[in-house]
Amino acid sequence: MVQNLQRNQYQFFPYHLVTPSPWPILLSFSLLSMAIGAVMYMHGYINGGNLLTTGFILTTYGMGLWFRDVITEGTYLGDHTKQVKNGIQLGVILFIVSEVFAFLSVFWAFFHASLSPSIEIGGVWPKLLLIILISFIFITYCSKFIKALYYTTKFFNKQVVSEKINKRMSSYMNINLDQIQLEFNNLKKEFKPENSPFNPTDFQQFINGFYQAEGTLGVYFKEAKSLRVGFYFAIGQNYTPEVAKIFILLQYHLGGIGKFKFEELSSGNKHIKFVVLNREDIIYKVKPYFSLLYGPKKFSFNKIARIYEIITKPSILNDNKLVSDLIHLIYNLNLEGQKIKLPLVEKLTIFNIVALENSEKNIQRSSDFDIENFQYPNVLFIIGLFLGDGSIYFSFDAKKSIAPKFNIKIVCEIVSLKDTEYNRHLLNLVNKSLGLNNNLYINNSSKMISLRYSGNRVFDIIIPILEENKQWLFWKESQILLAITVKEIYKTKAHLTKQGLTQLINILYSAPNGYRKPQDFWLKLIEEREL
Repeated sequence: MVQNLQRNQYQFFPYHLVTPSPWPILLSFSLLSMAIGAVMYMHGYINGGNLLTTGFILTTYGMGLWFRDVITEGTYLGDHTKQVKNGIQLGVILFIVSEVFAFLSVFWAFFHASLSPSIEIGGVWPKLLLIILISFIFITYCSKFIKALYYTTKFFNKQVVSEKINKRMSSYMNINLDQIQLEFNNLKKEFKPENSPFNPTDFQQFINGFYQAEGTLGVYFKEAKSLRVGFYFAIGQNYTPEVAKIFILLQYHLGGIGKFKFEELSSGNKHIKFVVLNREDIIYKVKPYFSLLYGPKKFSFNKIARIYEIITKPSILNDNKLVSDLIHLIYNLNLEGQKIKLPLVEKLTIFNIVALENSEKNIQRSSDFDIENFQYPNVLFIIGLFLGDGSIYFSFDAKKSIAPKFNIKIVCEIVSLKDTEYNRHLLNLVNKSLGLNNNLYINNSSKMISLRYSGNRVFDIIIPILEENKQWLFWKESQILLAITVKEIYKTKAHLTKQGLTQLINILYSAPNGYRKPQDFWLKLIEEREL
């Protein structure tokens, strides 16, 4: 009351002039933080949940302080006079009335035109000519272009995600391994197996395919003059949060065994490996789980089982045949790696074992363990292969004989492997599983073979398969989205126009690429050609 009397001594009107307050601007930043945190949390960003929680707490705290000031003004300070209260009530009433009349005007206009059509439109609602005109323009002429625009828009929306992933991959070149390990530890803490969207059987098929392309298994002598051996299982990839989540899930399915290693490659990329060194874990947990492999990757597991059987026998040191078998098997797993330490003949001599003639050639193949897998690989196994060592890209063909015209060809390389009879066998099975003709591409200089397809076979067969299983594509989803967009442009024949072809070039160059010629080179050819 005293405060109110003092105020009346200096203010000669009954209205409230609000004093400056910090709460509106602080609360607006709190709401912005909460909104950004919510979006980050919903899209799986690291610390998105922390930002959401912080924004919510700050918003609640700011509202409490603001409400406190308003209550203080209306009670202790006496600023809410009768005129101020009337003004607040009138403002709320006018706001509600304005909303009512806004909706009323819309419905009034609609019902006025539909229930009592004027003679200017022929007494018909909607006017028949109007329906025909809209249908003629937007359905007859524009349906295909609208569809192409839809897929283009869809691509650019997804491209934001794709660019985010690529930017994050490139950003890992600018941070150290400690920061990556911190991010990985946060992902591991947040991991909950019950929230995994992947069926365990499907994941096993997928990770077997991924290991076929990227995995390593070996046994090595710890010392040159000793029979003490070490076991080694590893599967690795350039670090991204998606790769980390896959390896964390793999560790869970293997019963929590193994550990993770981080290293920086000479290219600057940060690499993550899931490694198992315990021999019992490899024999009893890893080997049964990776039972869907082909060729040498499959044979290696058969050989380490025999190696484990030999080294666990107490009589090994007194049995030259067991020692000979052990040495030959380990050298057979990785001949070149073992030769770096000690040639096979010298290793056998140390233990008084006579080396057979051409023994190093004889260990190249051990028929007792080379029992091949003839089952057609599952689609998810093939996707694992593709994710490990495959790609989809576009090539430009600008021959002088057809200039200024040029061709754009889509190419899908499912996997690239060393040229061996076993890998040829695997790629033939992949061909048959996909229902495609044998299309092996042999690179004689690098001694590599790959499954390579182009044109309509990619658009009509491979892309639909990958699109149907796009939740398994992870860091290569952007390649598929790009291919789908280009497919729709070709289907609508938009590429036959200068505008459509220009749009196609812009889309291809908007994605990460390694094209030799700059974008302007192709745009200049488009302007020169006649369509």
